[in-house]
Parts: sequence; structure tokens; C-alpha cells
Amino acid sequence: MIQRRNAFDLPVGFLALRYARDEVDRAASAALREILLAAAAAFAAIAVIAPLALIVVIRRFERDMMALEAAAGHLEDRAESLPTGNSSFDSAIATLRASLTEANQSLDDLRAKLDTAG
Repeated sequence: MIQRRNAFDLPVGFLALRYARDEVDRAASAALREILLAAAAAFAAIAVIAPLALIVVIRRFERDMMALEAAAGHLEDRAESLPTGNSSFDSAIATLRASLTEANQSLDDLRAKLDTAG
């Protein structure tokens, strides 16, 4: 209850607010319905989007693994003869090929030196 007073601090009037229980229950029920519908829509959207995103990620990972497997099988082959893919492993594979080529060249030089010494 709110009491209004004038400039002389005398009561002028009262204002009382009353809420009916059924009105409060109706408003709570409407709010519950809105929240439930929003939550169900969000859950349905996530239930559809998340598996689709997972499929995309797994396919990309599978493609990268196939490219890595194919490249690992031909590491010592000439890089010019193999087509370059669109994989995230391309630069790592190229670096590994260069390292293997240098290591093979060093081994060949060492063998040649051992053959001439012995």
C-alpha cells in the first residue's frame, strides 16, 4: 500500500495494489510456455547443426589422413612427379622430402668416401 502526502505531510490518499492469484498463475504459465518453446527450438537447431558440422570436420580429417598416407608411401619419390594436393600436410611433407633427399645425399657421399678409403 502506498500513502500519498501533501506539502504539509498530511495524508492525501492511498493507493493499494492487488493481484489476483489466477492472473499471476496465467502470466507464469505464459512465460513458461515461451521459455519452453525457445529452448525446444534451440535444442532442435543444435541437434541438426552439430552433427552436420561434425560430418564436415571428419571428412576433412579423413581427406588429410588419406593424403598423408599416400605421401608417406612415396616419401622418397621425386616431388615433381607427385601432384600437389590441397592438404594441410603439404608443407610438412615437402620439408620431410627435402630432409630425406639431403640425408640420402649425405649417405651416398659417406659411402663414396668409405669406398675410396678402404
